[in-house]
Parts: sequence; C-alpha cells; structure tokens
Amino acid sequence: MMSLDVLLSAGVPWCSSRICCHFPRAYHSGFSPGYYCGDVADMANTESSSVAREAAIHSAAIRCPPMVSRFQLSYDLAVSLCSS
Repeated sequence: MMSLDVLLSAGVPWCSSRICCHFPRAYHSGFSPGYYCGDVADMANTESSSVAREAAIHSAAIRCPPMVSRFQLSYDLAVSLCSS
C-alpha cells in the first residue's frame, strides 16, 4: 500500500469518484465478503490516518465488533497457504 501523495507525485493518474467492483476471491488489499461495488478508497492521503484513527477509537468506544474476526482471517489464510 502506498499513500496517494506518493502515487500522484510519481505521475500516476487518479480521478476521484471512480467506481470499482470487487468479486469474491479477487485480489484486494482489504477484506471483501462477496460482490461489492463502491467508491474506490484503497489509496489514502496524509490526512486519512487521523480519520482512520478516529474511526477505530469510535468503533471501540461503541463496542462495534468487526464483521470477521482477525482469528478467522488468519485461519483462512493458513488453510489457503496449506492447500496451495
């Protein structure tokens, strides 16, 4: 993962409000439980870290559990590595 600032300074074209579709088992830096269509948000600028930090603190404060536990993700990764 790279900051959007790094990519922009390297001349990589970027347009806001583009739409990206992810399909099950397709490569993605995050977790996708299935078909997903939404605004592309994989690249972050320098201001994003403070927003992400505040969101994590808020989620913890309201005791909002993640959709899938990190243990399940680790197990799934281990199984996929063993079977390949």
